Order: sequence, then structure tokens, then C-alpha cells
Amino acid sequence: MRRKFGGMEQLRQQNKSVTDVAVIKLEQRVIFYLITKEHHWQKPTYQSIYVSLTRLKELCTELEINSLACPRMGCGLDGLQLETVRKMLRYIFKNSGVIVYVYMKDELTETEKMQLIKELHINPLGGHQGVSRTFNRLYAEHH
Repeated sequence: MRRKFGGMEQLRQQNKSVTDVAVIKLEQRVIFYLITKEHHWQKPTYQSIYVSLTRLKELCTELEINSLACPRMGCGLDGLQLETVRKMLRYIFKNSGVIVYVYMKDELTETEKMQLIKELHINPLGGHQGVSRTFNRLYAEHH
């Protein structure tokens, strides 16, 4: 994200702490940086991600943002489980009026695809909203 949007000096000047959300406004976009750890070499915790996401939702409401795109969180070297972070996102943003798109590069296995379809179809947090909307949610979360 830093390479694409820059603004590191502007971020540093905001002097945010762990669980805060730094905000940069660039042209028509608002870029949010979730502060989930004090130092770059540390690993985030589920608690710091949860609190940061809750603050992000509050900012979206305050700034009247109804669509949010983010890279997948909770994967790779941070030691967290993507599924746990995905559940947090769904819980925090449920009934908020904010649509969250999670972009992923990895291909899913058939088992993972079936789990996502099941989750989006029958899960109380996902809820089935028709074939087109369910497909669009699946596509947005994984592309």
C-alpha cells in the first residue's frame, strides 16, 4: 500500500498509536491505514485488528463512506488466520451500510470455494441475497 499510495510522511505526522486508524485523502480517495502493531517486525494480534476495524467502521460512518476495498488481512507471515479476520469484518460491518471488498490473489481450493458459498448462502452473518449478489460478493472477496 505504501508503494502504491505513498504519504508516509503524512502518516508519521498523524502520530497514531496501535489500534488507531490513520487517514490520507488523495483526490477522490480516502486511504485508511490500520495501525495494528507498534513496530514493523512485530505481529498484529486479533485484538489489535478487531479494535482497528471497529475504529475503521466508525470513520466510514463519520465520513459517509459506503464502499471499502482492502487487501486480505490475517495471512502469511503475521501468523493470523484469514477466516478469523473475515469473520471479524463481517461482524463489525454487519448492518453498517458499508460494503467491504477484500481482494485476494491466491486461488482457492474447491473445498474453500464450497465453504465460502455455504458461508455466504446460509450463514446468519452472510445471508443469501440472491444469486447475482452472492456471486458478486464471492468475486469481490477473492479478486
